[in-house]
Amino acid sequence: MMAYHGLEGEAFQKVLKARASELAKNLTNHDSQKQTTSFLVFCLGDEEKYAIAYDKIERVCTLTSLTRLPGIASFFSGVTYHNARVWPVIDMEKFLHISFKNHFSAQKIQEPDHLILLQDGAHGYALSVKSVIGHMQLDVSEIATRPGKKEETNAYILGVCLSDITVIDDQAMLEHMNHLSFSET
Repeated sequence: MMAYHGLEGEAFQKVLKARASELAKNLTNHDSQKQTTSFLVFCLGDEEKYAIAYDKIERVCTLTSLTRLPGIASFFSGVTYHNARVWPVIDMEKFLHISFKNHFSAQKIQEPDHLILLQDGAHGYALSVKSVIGHMQLDVSEIATRPGKKEETNAYILGVCLSDITVIDDQAMLEHMNHLSFSET
């Protein structure tokens, strides 16, 4: 029979059961602490898949009208009017410096037809994307980040997850937008 600090028999078994129970609670609590987040999945470029968290998305809609503005940064497509509000439209392919790999795709330029309306406090932006695929649930620990210094275009990328879907850091992107003015080119 084993002994632990003078405990034997039933007392020893009680201590072991109590420890096993406590360890099981810790494992259960650890599993329940996973940070599962909902993401909207969309396409850019040559059908590359991207995802953005729903927490700042106000609405997804189709692009019905766009007013182009001269002298603004190249990734600002212009403005659109939706629900009694003017939204600056950001061309996500230009913003993320996405180029077409397929020569035929580059020749057949397809205007983005969906808008993802993001609201960040007083600021709102419409992200123009090629198409919206759907949504997914993802534990943030499943996002594989690349080690090392972030390049300018990668400053808005959290990492890559399942099925090669690139996850966008919406907070970093919105902070950048909030510091820009439309006159920057």
